[in-house]
Amino acid sequence: MNQDSLQTFGNFIIKQLFDRGLHRYGQLARHELQTVEPDLQSWLDERSPEDQKMMKKVVLKVLLSATHDFLFALEEEADFERRVSVLVDQNNVADLSDGLQGELFLEDGWINRYSEFRDDARSLIG
Repeated sequence: MNQDSLQTFGNFIIKQLFDRGLHRYGQLARHELQTVEPDLQSWLDERSPEDQKMMKKVVLKVLLSATHDFLFALEEEADFERRVSVLVDQNNVADLSDGLQGELFLEDGWINRYSEFRDDARSLIG
């Protein structure tokens, strides 16, 4: 079914892009990454708890914006250039939606359905 392909893509984008980025930030904040520049780790450690919460909010907002913009670009590409497409089970996902970027934010959208960080994201998107 075509909608299954769209949901498969949404789950993939949320898990592999959005949630993974937030997990990486958590690993950085907890000193779990081996490859981090020491000055970045030190700078983060010196921040107050309030500043660290704000930093997580910034990372969340950047990932949300980047995911939105990527999906919008796929939609635009499908509407005009038709050179780049994403196929799931032989279905072009942009053709299955009225607007891929909007799939993120619906009440039953991809963030609410698939993200481990849905509550954090809801605070930014209403």
